[in-house]
Amino acid sequence: MKNIYTILTIAFLLAPMSSHAQMAGGYIPSPVDFHNYSVSHLKTADELPSKYDSRDFGYITESRNQVISGTCWAFATCDAVEALYNKSGHSDGYLSPQLMSNCHYGFLLTKQDGGNFNIATSIMANLQSPAYEESFPYDAYDEVCPDFTPDDFPAYTLGAYFLPSGDMVAIKQCIMDYGAVGASMFYDNKYLSGNVYKYTGEEAANHAVSLIGWDDDERVFLAKFNWGSFMFDNGVLKISYDDSLIMSGCTAFTTRVEKSEVSNAYYYNRSGMHGTRIWSGVDKMSTLSYFTPKSKEKLTYVGAYVTEDSPEITFTVMVGSEVSFTKTIQCPYTGFYSVKLDNPVIVDNTFIVAVDYYSNTVPLESKSDGYNDPTFIPVGSQYIQVNGDDRQTIEIGTDAPIEDFRTVNLCVKAYTTDIPTDEEIIEESLDTVPESVDVYGTDGHFIKNFKSKNDFLSKGLFIFVEHFKDKPQSKGYLEYRP
Repeated sequence: MKNIYTILTIAFLLAPMSSHAQMAGGYIPSPVDFHNYSVSHLKTADELPSKYDSRDFGYITESRNQVISGTCWAFATCDAVEALYNKSGHSDGYLSPQLMSNCHYGFLLTKQDGGNFNIATSIMANLQSPAYEESFPYDAYDEVCPDFTPDDFPAYTLGAYFLPSGDMVAIKQCIMDYGAVGASMFYDNKYLSGNVYKYTGEEAANHAVSLIGWDDDERVFLAKFNWGSFMFDNGVLKISYDDSLIMSGCTAFTTRVEKSEVSNAYYYNRSGMHGTRIWSGVDKMSTLSYFTPKSKEKLTYVGAYVTEDSPEITFTVMVGSEVSFTKTIQCPYTGFYSVKLDNPVIVDNTFIVAVDYYSNTVPLESKSDGYNDPTFIPVGSQYIQVNGDDRQTIEIGTDAPIEDFRTVNLCVKAYTTDIPTDEEIIEESLDTVPESVDVYGTDGHFIKNFKSKNDFLSKGLFIFVEHFKDKPQSKGYLEYRP
């Protein structure tokens, strides 16, 4: 593979300058634009330095050569994640655009077609990238999705901000905080004047780069390309602040999670967030996702996509009738957020991850023809609740009563680690027939005690807590009554 890569690089070196325009075209905008919003900032542009370059701190790896157009987004993503890892004190070297561009889990685009940062966020949140470059060396014309194991990964990336379009303060702050920011642009070399690029037209983005710094005196961003280090300034081009697209589709990758903390991912959204549902006159929406582990495992992280409508969310984990974890986090931008549990929770049966969105919007996965490939399942694993009212519970699934909720998935994930075989866990058996049953609403309010759950006839989503004779334990679970 190294010999092929070398030959292709030499061929590119000998190509005329006009071929650079042909290299663009690998960025495919997402059918849903999650950058079209605005936020307020604590800092202003005047409070940020007038110049910044992540290369000065050793966060940026040398520019590589993508050879073909379709992989620019994977290279730009790996560049940004490399910078995040380097800035956090880990020197893992190059990451593999080969695995990312060849293995489009949940998506229909091929390596030659291209991709975007939403795709990158999704496959990383599914623990399917990024790997070490040495595990999967880049081969521009090999499109086979290889097998991989955790040994091929330095760590996982479980966080991303889809930054507001045109928000220079957010972009600059994220470059400083995370080392680099992925960006989309329209590239054609006829818009290159001297050492500065500026496009002011209305074409859609066709190329992806990573922004690694800026210079206010020249009014330019510093953008790392992957057409070889011989291009521009060691592979870095200056792009004008006045370029019409460079600030329109930026994504920051924010959270490194060590492999020791995560082994498995559970989710129903294969292709991440791909739409929303909005309820008028509502200020809180909740989702409940049921997950069943493959074996006895430790739940260590939970994650969810969030839109700008919800400046904070609350995660709640329920195992049986017990609330095992709850935490509210701030969500400054649209994106994917993950949270580490204060203490791992042992799960060996179905558990629930609930997310409260303090807005009228629920992020969802839906289908766009020719772009993504979701999998939809029958009802029983995913629910939406309006204003925390268990009487307003909406079933999600292929046989849902409401047609609009038959072809969507919730955008929630759960992450576990495997339990070593020599780790002992004490279990106590429960009688099979309960002596009595307490019934609660999903908001925790007590309804009534019954001799049997069959004595309770109301419809909706409820918590049943079974009590057993001469046993101190109780057994709880969530159940939907149609």
